[in-house]
Amino acid sequence: MDEGFFPSPRREEGANQDSQPTSNTGIGKKTRPPPSADWLNLPSFPQNQKIPSVRRAALDSPLALPSFPPDSPSMTLATKITLVRLALIPLYAWLATRYGTSVSAGQPDEPFRLAAMAVFLTAGLSDALDGWIARRFNQHSALGRVLDPLADKFLMLTALIVLCASPWSAQHKVPFWFAGLVVLRDVLSSLAAWAIWHRHGRVRISPHWTGKVATVLQLLALGWVMLQLHFPPSWIVMPAAGLFTFASGMCYIAEGWRQYRLGPPP
Repeated sequence: MDEGFFPSPRREEGANQDSQPTSNTGIGKKTRPPPSADWLNLPSFPQNQKIPSVRRAALDSPLALPSFPPDSPSMTLATKITLVRLALIPLYAWLATRYGTSVSAGQPDEPFRLAAMAVFLTAGLSDALDGWIARRFNQHSALGRVLDPLADKFLMLTALIVLCASPWSAQHKVPFWFAGLVVLRDVLSSLAAWAIWHRHGRVRISPHWTGKVATVLQLLALGWVMLQLHFPPSWIVMPAAGLFTFASGMCYIAEGWRQYRLGPPP
């Protein structure tokens, strides 16, 4: 703690030695009453919590929450929400598979379909929630930067693969070519990023507008299957999502090849 900001207890004790009231104990020793517990006017923390540095703690924030630098190794609330989203992925896969199995048996079990959609929606909303918390309270962390995109990719790929392998109806299913195209694009993009990092020691990943459109269309396609909609028809939904998925993959491969040869931009 900076002594320039808070006075030293020993200095205060010596400076106010004459001004402090004293009492005679009857044995020749003079004692002073103990100093007030709030003489430094510091915020109280639990005994098992490490008090953050004054320069880092946002004690004047509306919620009086400590704000840590972006590289803080602490487990933030935003990171915990991301971990919850990761835990929801296998639950969604199990529910969706159970419903697909009941459809194949000729006895669709609707509670499993509704539960799978609820879990998928909760996971999607948690993505927006942890992002808002990280920005609002400056809870960015190195762990969160890694886990957040991985959770999004795992959720999307899991839904595509499960709905392709275990269709929910004859009309509402994810075609094999579409699921394979999405998986292939993500695998090639990951390999390209690793190759660039291995050669240059760093890599710069900039989202392309075609990738953003592809993500939106992929979510719409998944919603079309899970909600079992009849409009627009499947020959419009899947090809549109597949077209932008292919286009974004080509853009990422071209950018990856440029960075591999010339190096990432500064």
